[in-house]
Amino acid sequence: MSSRTGRPLSGHDLEAFLDLGLVARLSCLDDRGWPYIVPVWYQWDGSRFWILGAEHAKWVGYVQASQRVALCIDEPKSLSRVLCQGVANAQKASDAQRLASDIARTMVTRYMGEEAVAEYERATQGLVRWLVIIDVNRLITWRGLGRADAAETGTQGAGQ
Repeated sequence: MSSRTGRPLSGHDLEAFLDLGLVARLSCLDDRGWPYIVPVWYQWDGSRFWILGAEHAKWVGYVQASQRVALCIDEPKSLSRVLCQGVANAQKASDAQRLASDIARTMVTRYMGEEAVAEYERATQGLVRWLVIIDVNRLITWRGLGRADAAETGTQGAGQ
C-alpha cells in the first residue's frame, strides 16, 4: 500500500496531526447570512477546539450571533485534513483569564516557538480577547488519495 493511499486519521495520528501547528480556517455566517472564513490558531484538547479572538474581530461577533461553525485544517503535502462542524461558545477571556492565558501561551509556543511568548504577551497586553470553545458535532478526517469513507465522529455517517 502506498503511503499516499487514502485512509482515515484516528487515535495517535489524529492527535499528532492536530498538534502540528497548522492554521485552521474557521467558517461562520456573517451578519447578512453569507459564509465568512478566517484563518485562526487553535488548541485541541481531545474533544473540543479552543480559539482566541480579539474583541474587534468581525468573526467574534458573527460567532456570538450564530453559534454553528465549521473548521478546516489541512496539510497539502500529506493530503491530510480534519473537517469539523460544531457549536461555538464565546466568552470574554477576562471571565476565564487564567485558562485563556494558558491557551494563548500553548498556541504561541506551537505556532511561533517558546521564544515568542514574551513578545506576544507584550503585543497583546490590554487587548480584550474572547475565548471561543467549539464543541464538536461532527468530525471528518482523511489522509492521502482516494474517496473511500473518511473517519467520522459525531452525529451522522458518510464520507466526505
